[in-house]
Amino acid sequence: MGSLLAGAAGAIIGHQSGHAVEGAAIGALIGGLSGAVIHKARERQLATRAEVEQEFRAKGVDVSTEPQVEIEALQTLPQSVRPGETVSVQGRYTAIGADAPKPEGTFRLLKDDAQVATSPLEITNTGRSEFEKNIAVPADFPDGTYECEVSIKQGDSQQVKRAPFMVASGS
Repeated sequence: MGSLLAGAAGAIIGHQSGHAVEGAAIGALIGGLSGAVIHKARERQLATRAEVEQEFRAKGVDVSTEPQVEIEALQTLPQSVRPGETVSVQGRYTAIGADAPKPEGTFRLLKDDAQVATSPLEITNTGRSEFEKNIAVPADFPDGTYECEVSIKQGDSQQVKRAPFMVASGS
């Protein structure tokens, strides 16, 4: 199933760049390795850049005009799932100092520090925002501890955080 979905996504991306067949093949290969279906992130802005900067100044924090990114929180819920269930990755970040360039995010699923899957983290807000990204764990996914790694970059500022979860078949 992962190969099929990733192949379809690769074909769409490949078609947009004029290389549909290559895109589908690469997508199928990645999907076959991971099998995990990583859904598009949902993002909700909690405060504008100006509001967050005002909050920081009120606390005596110097606010630069250069982009500054901080991942304030990252967690997985539930922290233990069975194969076939879904893990929700939830986070909160701030991006201040400039509205451009927009923040960019990357999401990686790791097992023993090796990449199992990767996906863009679809974020665009400056200020303070929260996001959620769901992972559908395949029924045949191996038991073990996995980590969700989130990287957010804006200009020269970047931060990376990880949150673990466990896959346990319970047999």
